[in-house]
Amino acid sequence: LPEPGAVFNLGTGRQTRIEEIVALVRQIMAVGVEAHWNTMPARGWDTDTWVADNRRLADCWSWHPPTALADGLGRMLEWLRRTPDALARYRAAAAQSAR
Repeated sequence: LPEPGAVFNLGTGRQTRIEEIVALVRQIMAVGVEAHWNTMPARGWDTDTWVADNRRLADCWSWHPPTALADGLGRMLEWLRRTPDALARYRAAAAQSAR
């Protein structure tokens, strides 16, 4: 077993660009509105590469992502529809962080 406080990255192990995520969400939720790109100034801490390195999970517990991204997003949407209290909390948190 890993040491207490060990950090594990949970993800597919492959980079997924935000454009892919937006396209999947638009498809799953039947969103007709187009995204507006490059509307925020560049942030110094941003990078072009964000990839979860899940090798530690695989080594310690033989874990591999069991769900494809599109399926996981669809399942999350269905869960939110079945759990309106959780959806309300997420909306409130998003509104608060937008201030």
